[in-house]
Amino acid sequence: MALRKLGYSGNTTDPKEIEAAYNELKKLMPNVAAFNSDNPANPYMEGEVNLGMVWNGSAYVARQAGTPLQVIWPKEGGIFWMDSLSIRRMPKTSTAR
Repeated sequence: MALRKLGYSGNTTDPKEIEAAYNELKKLMPNVAAFNSDNPANPYMEGEVNLGMVWNGSAYVARQAGTPLQVIWPKEGGIFWMDSLSIRRMPKTSTAR
């Protein structure tokens, strides 16, 4: 998000742009309550935080559990990605079964 804030592509490989984004993120550290990639919705569900970033699947789980969570995209735009997995329908080896 810092890359976007600075007007850079979220896919940049430019070391200067990445360093600038890193320095921008360092400014936020006094306000960071947690880094939680194992259960990113937990701080919301426990009432520990009111603002942050969370994966859409985790946000869905939190909302299904009754957590009053609203997803808002920044005006600069968000960074989107999708994890995918595929297995051939007719694999040549038995290890895929």
